[in-house]
Amino acid sequence: MKTTRRRQTVAKKIKTAVVKNTFAAINVAQYGYEPTEIEVILEGYYFWFDEVEKQTSGQKSFLKTPADESGFTKEKGPEAIIHMTKKVFEKEFERLAALVFKAVNARDSGTIHDIANAIERLKRRTGASDIFRHRILVLKLAMDYAQKMVSLRDVAKIIKWKNTDNDGMSQLRRICRDMEFPLERVRQSKAKPKS
Repeated sequence: MKTTRRRQTVAKKIKTAVVKNTFAAINVAQYGYEPTEIEVILEGYYFWFDEVEKQTSGQKSFLKTPADESGFTKEKGPEAIIHMTKKVFEKEFERLAALVFKAVNARDSGTIHDIANAIERLKRRTGASDIFRHRILVLKLAMDYAQKMVSLRDVAKIIKWKNTDNDGMSQLRRICRDMEFPLERVRQSKAKPKS
């Protein structure tokens, strides 16, 4: 009997990668495959480097949203996001520096060569395989570092989720749950008795 093999969709690959590490999942959402450890470190470094550059130069960046678009920026202000971004970038810089210095100190030319190859692969990458999951994961990373939670409505605004009816928000909630996103709990209001 012929067995059928289930197709491994990008969404399934992302869900699997989230368990391992958020950066790997971001890269699967971005590029459709799970990158090497060196690519993950470089991708994290490049992403946060670009975010710091955009935010400090006043350019529009993914995390710096206008105050009227997001409850998070209304509450904390754009300066809080810039500060948080710089802290995350510093951690990514430390990860990359540790990798490079470990290889240099060990006289490990193979790792240095792997770093160079990973940089070349990263130069050739274009487009996102799953843009909404990618945005959710990037936001998740920022919220995890800040140890904050965000409402589903704010997530929808920040990632520019178009389908905000009940079905669309349910779909977004499922995606967030699959991505282990730190959503604020919804407060249930008590129904008023009919008089």
